[in-house]
Formats: sequence, structure tokens, C-alpha cells
Amino acid sequence: MSTDDSKQVAATAPPGEDRSGLLAALTAFVIWGVLPLYLRPLGEVPALQITAHRIVESCLLVFAWLAFKGQLGAVRSALADPVSRRRLIASTLMISINWIVYVWAVGNGHVVDASLGYFINPLVSVLMGIIVLGVNGWVYWKVWHRRT
Repeated sequence: MSTDDSKQVAATAPPGEDRSGLLAALTAFVIWGVLPLYLRPLGEVPALQITAHRIVESCLLVFAWLAFKGQLGAVRSALADPVSRRRLIASTLMISINWIVYVWAVGNGHVVDASLGYFINPLVSVLMGIIVLGVNGWVYWKVWHRRT
């Protein structure tokens, strides 16, 4: 898509829809910025307990939302497929470990360390993609320059 085409698409998009991504990004940044202020006073509570509460509360909220939208069938079909189930279990374990470490770090005064880890993580992921998967590094460069 050329730059003229992208300007045309942006010009014809409904005004409310065009700003929804920006609003979602700003909301996410505010939540991530305020989260350590919430977690720090909970330093006496074990990180595993905080993460367990987060998992249970998130599952309840997501299942209620999916039930409201009538999309629980997609969850059933994903859980019925053994390959999808294994992938979901693996991703659940990785996200849980990530959150336990983050909550522990914030609760024990390592906010800057945890923030630096979140900053470096995408860079390491790209590097691993280049080294392990053999992804061409120029792809990332081209995508980045297309966005700017």
C-alpha cells in the first residue's frame, strides 16, 4: 500500500474508530504506570498469591464477557483440540512466571529492574528470532521505517 493509499484509508475511517487505538494505548500505559504504585504496598503478600488472584479474577471477567458476547463456543473448541490445549498451557505457564517475577520484583523494590526487563524483552525476542528461527533482520528494519 502506498502512502497515498494509507492517507486515503485514514481519511475515510470514522473519526471515533481512528482514535480508539490511541485511547487503548494511552489507557494501557497509564495502567502499567500506576500498577507498581498498587503492587508496592502489597509487598508482604506473596507474589504467587497476588498472581493467583489476578488469574482467577481475570478468568471470571473474561468468561463473563465471552458469555455476554455469545463466544464461549470458541473456548470449548480451543480446549477440545489437543494442540491448542498444549499451546494454551505453555503460554499460561510462561505468562504466569512472568507475572510472578514482576509482582515479586515490584514488591521487593526492584521496579526499575523490572521496567528495564520489559524494555529489553522485545529486543531480545527479535534477536532470538534472527538467531534461532533465521528470520531476516531487515524485515524488522523495513517494517519500522514504514511506520515512521
